[in-house]
Amino acid sequence: MKKRLAFLIIFSLFFLHVSAGGALADSIGGLIELDYSIFDSKTTDSSGNTTKLNSHDFDQKYNLTLDKSIFPNLRLLAGGIFEWDQATLNTTNSRIKSTDTTINPYADLQLNTRLYNVMAGYNRREEKTTASGSPSSTLVNEDYHARLGWRPEGLPTLNVQYTNTNTFDKAHELQDITNDNLLLSSKYTAMRGLDLNYQLTYNDLRDKLNDLDVTSYLHNAIATYSNVFFNRVFVNANYSFALRTTDTSQSGKGFVGVQLFPFAGLSLITDLPIQGALSANPALIDGNLTASSGINIGLPPIVGGDTRPRNIGVDFFNATEVNELYVWVDRALPAQIASSFSWDIYISSDNQNWTFFQSLSSAPFGPFQNRFDLNFPNVTTRYMKVVVKPLSTGIEGATNFPDIFVTEFQTFIKKPASQVSGTNTQINHLYNMNVRTKILDVPSLYYDFSLYLTNSSGTGASSFTRYTISNGLTAAHTFSRVFSGMARFSRNDGYDINGSRVDYIYSASVTAVPFRTLRHTLVYSGQISQLPGRTNDSNAVVLNNSAELYRGINANASVGWSSNTDDKGVKNTSTTAVLGATAVPHRTVTLNLNYSLNNTSRTGPGIEGTDHTLFDRFDAGATYRPFETVYIVAEFGVVHQTGAKSYYLSNYGINWSPFPDGSLQLNFLYNDNFRSDTNSKDRTLSPSLTWKISEKTTLQITYLRLTSSSIVQSSNSNILTGTLRVLL
Repeated sequence: MKKRLAFLIIFSLFFLHVSAGGALADSIGGLIELDYSIFDSKTTDSSGNTTKLNSHDFDQKYNLTLDKSIFPNLRLLAGGIFEWDQATLNTTNSRIKSTDTTINPYADLQLNTRLYNVMAGYNRREEKTTASGSPSSTLVNEDYHARLGWRPEGLPTLNVQYTNTNTFDKAHELQDITNDNLLLSSKYTAMRGLDLNYQLTYNDLRDKLNDLDVTSYLHNAIATYSNVFFNRVFVNANYSFALRTTDTSQSGKGFVGVQLFPFAGLSLITDLPIQGALSANPALIDGNLTASSGINIGLPPIVGGDTRPRNIGVDFFNATEVNELYVWVDRALPAQIASSFSWDIYISSDNQNWTFFQSLSSAPFGPFQNRFDLNFPNVTTRYMKVVVKPLSTGIEGATNFPDIFVTEFQTFIKKPASQVSGTNTQINHLYNMNVRTKILDVPSLYYDFSLYLTNSSGTGASSFTRYTISNGLTAAHTFSRVFSGMARFSRNDGYDINGSRVDYIYSASVTAVPFRTLRHTLVYSGQISQLPGRTNDSNAVVLNNSAELYRGINANASVGWSSNTDDKGVKNTSTTAVLGATAVPHRTVTLNLNYSLNNTSRTGPGIEGTDHTLFDRFDAGATYRPFETVYIVAEFGVVHQTGAKSYYLSNYGINWSPFPDGSLQLNFLYNDNFRSDTNSKDRTLSPSLTWKISEKTTLQITYLRLTSSSIVQSSNSNILTGTLRVLL
């Protein structure tokens, strides 16, 4: 308490001082935010047992920032955050009072010129938690960091960054970890079209409580070349070399997580997790822990939002043993938000048919790194994914998190340190080249050649080599004003862990556009694969049609057939159809009709007779916007699937925001969802008020009432939140 009062006093005196003497800083700002919320809920399960819960939460946040130019090229950035959160939680049998205090001072000194830049800084975050019936705990994360950048004209650039991070509890009894990280990188354009890059990463992690020391070096060199010859030959090539050395010493206990590096990142939004191939998402495994991969697990818009589960996964290329996953997101999350997510883990051998492996009701998050840590028993699989539903409106504080973007998906095999002690080395080579040559102008005829080669070897990991050589021809021609066509044939020769293979890939398409408002496209594609001991083939035909029937009325229809045989000799045959129509009879009204069908049969080894699956879905929806401030939506859907009970879904809601540009803004939201197979009903009612008291002061009051019921349980929740935000 004394530290908190001292911090507030210093904070206030400093602010008054710089306000009186404006010459002290070029820019000074701050934020005061006061939040008070009341939450209560009542849940009754199918046995009649009732659980009641209510809580009161008062959160104070003070933030001060200072930006000072000391000299023309020397700049000081400093600030501090103080947050005090007091909560009381009452359940049927208990009462818990807790207090969380966070102090986060930071400072960076920067020197910038056209030739070089230098930065040094310090950041400390201290979080103290006290709760009735439990001992208090204080966690500290502090880091010292420095950076040097050198940008000489016509010479290689140089960037060096060093960070020393210390994470510990005040008593040094639960956690005491020091991490040193050095990153050195250089870029150089050696000649036109040729870029050279080198990066060295050094990391030394010391776990003092477990007598564990893990030191790693990563050398990564990349050469990229791109050029055009005679305006007909287009060349792109790159070579990457990576050398990773990890030295583990252990004289006590502890575990080491050995990171795995998947072949591809995958994702999909679907409510059928046991079927369907995930799509490629390279951003999930690009090593960038802060850039979004496009997957949002935040609170969807209550009216018209997509609440289907997010499927996030990877392809290891070969069957790989794994027992830990990190799901990184782009922001810090409070405990009640992070713990509300549940995770279902699925595995697959073909990225088509998925098997449920395990469910985790929650996963540890943070406190200093924005990631979920999923631990589970060892499993060996080629494909793995987690399925997570987006944030629910019934969680206290959910309205403050409309966006929570997944940034990275990392996989590990955690082993006792004694099993990985010593030095492990991994060497990777990757070469990729594409050459595209234009042979004829009319008709357009191209020859393309590509080579993909990767090799991995070393200790502590399996060694492998795989390559693909592709030779192809592509032709395209416009026959008349109405008809055009395209055809392609290629031969791919490859080698991987399963041996050599040859693929013959072919496709052809014809497009007809008789009118500006009518378009037809017929596509045929096929592939013959010669594998060790067998030959597989696949073929597909798809007809796509789109038309603007009248002004404001559009329709589309597509039908398709496909057949393929997988590596186990199982033949899959599918027939698909998709029909849709959109009508805008008036600028305020939009009508949608959609129908999809997928009829699949599987025959072959291990399948008795024919495994037949039929899935079809019909959806109809309408939106009405009589004024800019009123939005009304109604949706209805019917789903049929072989082996499961048919069900229908309905959703309707309204959003009304009178006076959107005034100082006093009101909002009213109502939404109702129903699903028949689980007899689940969810109803949301939420009026809110926002008062812009002044240019820098805003008061927001929100009430949320959520009722839900299903064959499992029923619940009622009420949340009242008030937020006062003052910009200094």
